[in-house]
Amino acid sequence: LVYTKDGQWMGRILLKHVKNNKVLKETLKQFNNVTFVDTQKAYQDLFKLYRERILFLAVLVFFAIFLTLALLKSIKDAYHIVYPVLLAILATIGVMGLSQVVFTIFHVMGLFIILCIGIDYSLFFYWRDEGDLLSFKRGSILMTNCLCAITTLLSFGLLCFSQTKAVHDFGVSIFIGITLCFGMCYVFACQKRGK
Repeated sequence: LVYTKDGQWMGRILLKHVKNNKVLKETLKQFNNVTFVDTQKAYQDLFKLYRERILFLAVLVFFAIFLTLALLKSIKDAYHIVYPVLLAILATIGVMGLSQVVFTIFHVMGLFIILCIGIDYSLFFYWRDEGDLLSFKRGSILMTNCLCAITTLLSFGLLCFSQTKAVHDFGVSIFIGITLCFGMCYVFACQKRGK
């Protein structure tokens, strides 16, 4: 960035194929009206900050849901409802890590969807009627939650086939997360432990 003597921004000079930023920074120090900006690093730092803030907000929302359930029912019920969802979110992050997927802000945004939809699966499975045997023939909870999972996978999960990186990342996290979340909520939250 080039400035006039009175500090007004005058323009910018774009440099390509810079091999060593340190040498360039040292060279530009002799000019009072020039500031070196590494745009790639600046954007990386900005997205890192956003990613960290969104992760913090996701944890905050998770604890708010847990606290609300604990106050309305009991800590035991709150634990049994949020446990499968937390496990699914951690498994989603693990699967993406094992697949060597670079974790972006759009993956984190997908975790919000997994959290919100997964809590619904867990709530419905956990507080089902005693007569609902969770079969397609005699119960409606499994069928309705299964249909909800399928429509979520079709509407959000198919975004992973997008050529746009941000949309692709969002779709990948939701596809993996909703699949794992539905399975874990069915396995863990269906073990009804009382109302």
